Amino acid sequence: MEQYLNGKHVLILGASSDIGAAAAHEYVRRGVSALTVTYGSKRAEVEALAEELRAKGVKVHVAHHDRSDFAPVCAMLEEAVQATGQEIYAAADFIAMSPDLAFQEQTPDLWRKVMDVNLVGAFVSAREIGNRMRETKTPGYIVIVTSINGRITFGPYSAPYNASKAGQESLVRDLAIEYSPYGINVNGVAPAWVNTKMNQTVPPEDMAREMAKSLIPRQAEPAEVARLVVALSSEELGSYHHGEIIDIKGGYGIK
Repeated sequence: MEQYLNGKHVLILGASSDIGAAAAHEYVRRGVSALTVTYGSKRAEVEALAEELRAKGVKVHVAHHDRSDFAPVCAMLEEAVQATGQEIYAAADFIAMSPDLAFQEQTPDLWRKVMDVNLVGAFVSAREIGNRMRETKTPGYIVIVTSINGRITFGPYSAPYNASKAGQESLVRDLAIEYSPYGINVNGVAPAWVNTKMNQTVPPEDMAREMAKSLIPRQAEPAEVARLVVALSSEELGSYHHGEIIDIKGGYGIK
């Protein structure tokens, strides 16, 4: 296996998620020399992950992500570069929230919160990452983990999440147009059902109904999604993918 990421520094936004943690291990397997892993509220989980990765000989910097505005993201990126001694070659964004609630109980405040985290936060992070790559003349890769919920709804109880993911798909295309002149490739990965802690709370009868819609009647494992994200983070798969949303859904919705 060619080590396209050998010696590179990669940023993982939302490393406490199941897929984010799996991606961290996959990046290490692909030869990165440095990782910056971020957390929102789950610092202990990310610190534990960092220790696992350091035991494999990788330099790991742990950072808090505040995506409310450009300045804290800019400061976090500068801190990551100073801590690792390397500019960021690739960034993968796994941050998301999905507070499922009956449609009639959803409020404007709930919608604003989901949009701020999932869509506005993705915009703020990606713009600062792209601008730094442009200004430092560091061609690289940005991958945003979206969801097939952006096009295939599981139900109105997830309406704000669905809308935010549809917005992320549009954002990926706009980012690709903005940064392509600087050699920065931007793509999205859209999973269907993934075996995460969040989805383990879905009632068995609901999950059985959903799996019946898939040609591969099971959820994806986090590592399966992570491998696609990591491949898009380098020339391995990202060299000619640009502004695209790549589904990983096991044939969900085809039959």
